[in-house]
Amino acid sequence: MRKTLLLILVLLSVLFLFLTYYPRLFFTEGNGTQDSPFVIKTVKQFNSLSKIQTKGKFFILGNDLDFSGVELKPIKVFGGILDGNGHVIKNLKIAPNKDGNSAIFEKILPTGQIKNLTFENLVIVPGAKSSSISIFNQGEIKDCKVSAELFFKEPPKASSEVRYYYPNTVTILAIKVGGIATVNQGKIENCTFSGKIASEIFEDERLYLISGICVENEKDGTIDNCKTYGEITFERFYSVDIAGICTWNKSGGMIKNSSSSFKIKTDGNFANAAGLVFRNDGTISRSIFNGQMEGNSVAGIVYVNSKTGFVDKTGMIGSLTAFNSVCGIVESNLGRIFESFFNGEIRSYNNVNGVFYENFGKIEDVYFHANVYTKNINNIGYKLGDGGEVNNVFSKVIFKNQKERFNYFVNYISDKALFGNCISVFSDDGVNFERKANISDSSKNWDFENVWLDKDGEYELRLMEEMLKNTR
Repeated sequence: MRKTLLLILVLLSVLFLFLTYYPRLFFTEGNGTQDSPFVIKTVKQFNSLSKIQTKGKFFILGNDLDFSGVELKPIKVFGGILDGNGHVIKNLKIAPNKDGNSAIFEKILPTGQIKNLTFENLVIVPGAKSSSISIFNQGEIKDCKVSAELFFKEPPKASSEVRYYYPNTVTILAIKVGGIATVNQGKIENCTFSGKIASEIFEDERLYLISGICVENEKDGTIDNCKTYGEITFERFYSVDIAGICTWNKSGGMIKNSSSSFKIKTDGNFANAAGLVFRNDGTISRSIFNGQMEGNSVAGIVYVNSKTGFVDKTGMIGSLTAFNSVCGIVESNLGRIFESFFNGEIRSYNNVNGVFYENFGKIEDVYFHANVYTKNINNIGYKLGDGGEVNNVFSKVIFKNQKERFNYFVNYISDKALFGNCISVFSDDGVNFERKANISDSSKNWDFENVWLDKDGEYELRLMEEMLKNTR
C-alpha cells in the first residue's frame, strides 16, 4: 500500500515538473510569468500552444507572424494570457477540425485572455460552428481586430443545434457563424470584425445563423464597444437569420456601445435579417446599425425582442429593402424599447411598418423618419396587441410612390392595449406636410429636458446627434 502511494506521489511530481518545464522546450525567451512571459516569435512557437498546458501561463508576441504556406494547429483549450503586443498574425487558413468546428481557439477558459492582436487576411473554411478567434469564449477577447473571409462553397457535413424560437422540445439543425466567436460567455471588448461572409448557391434545409461578432451571447456574456464592417451575402437560401452583431442575445447578456456597418443581402422564403440582433432576450444599449439590408423580412435594430428583452438608446441609420415585411426598429416586440430611432430609406414590395410589425410589450420615446418606396404603409406599426403599450412616438414619412393603403398610426389596436401621445407627419413631396396627433397636444407630456428636442414642431431624440457623430 505504501509503495503504491509512493509511486502515485512520484508520478504526480513528474507530471507537475513536466507541465511546468515542457513549455520551455518551445520558447527561448521568458518564463511564462506575468513579469517574464513566453515570447512568441515564430509560427512554430504559436502552433506549440496546441501542445502545452496554457492555464496560468503568460505569452506575448515578439513580432508579426505570417502563416503563408503553413498549417495552423488549432488550439483546443486556452487558459493563459496572450498579449499580441500590437502585432499582426496574417494569412491564416482555418479549416474544420474533426468535430466540424473552424476557429483558432476552440475554447477559451474563464482564465483565458486574448488582447492587443490583429488577425489579417484570414480565410475560414466553415463548419458546423465557425468563427475567427474562438468557438466558445468564457474568458476575455479585447482590443483585437480581425479581417477575414468566410465562404461556403458547399454545405458543411456536420451540424449544430438550436432551439431559439421554437418550442424547447424541438431541435433544429443549424450552421453557426460568428465573426469573433460562436458562443460568448465572457467578454468581447473593443474588437473589430471586417470582411465578407458569403455562400455559393446550394440547397440546404438547415437553419444558418450568421452574425458579425458572435452567434450566441449567453447569460453574463458582454459585447462592449465592438464594430463590424463588410458584407454578408446569402442569396437564394431557404432559411437564414442574419444579424450585424449577434444572432441571439440571451437573457442576462449585454450588448452596448457597439455598431455595425454591414451591407447585408439575402433572399429565400425564410431569409431574414436584423441590423444588430436577431433575437434579443437580454439588453442592447447605446448601439447603432448604419448599413444596408435586403431580405425577405428585415428589421433595423432587432427582429424579435422577447419578454425579457430590453433595448435602450439604440438606433439605425441607413437603408432597408424587403420582399415581404420591413420595420424600422423591430419586427415583433414583447419586451421594452425606449429612446430608440430609425432615420433612413425604406423599400418594400409588400408592407412597410414604421416602428414595429407587432407589439405586445412597451415602446416609448421612439423616433422614425424615412423616405419610403412602397404602396402600403403603417406609419407606426401594423398590430398593437393585448397588453401592448406605445407612447411618445414621432413618425415622419416622405412617400416616394403613389400610396394605395396608408395609416397614420397603427393598422390594428387591441382594446386591451394603450396607445397615446403619438404624432405622425406625412408628405408626398417633402415640402408640404400633413400632421396628425392621436391625442390633442400629444407632445405636452414629453420629456424635453432629457429626452426630446423641439425644433419648431419637428422633434428629435437628444441622443441622435451624439450617435450620428460617432458614425461619421
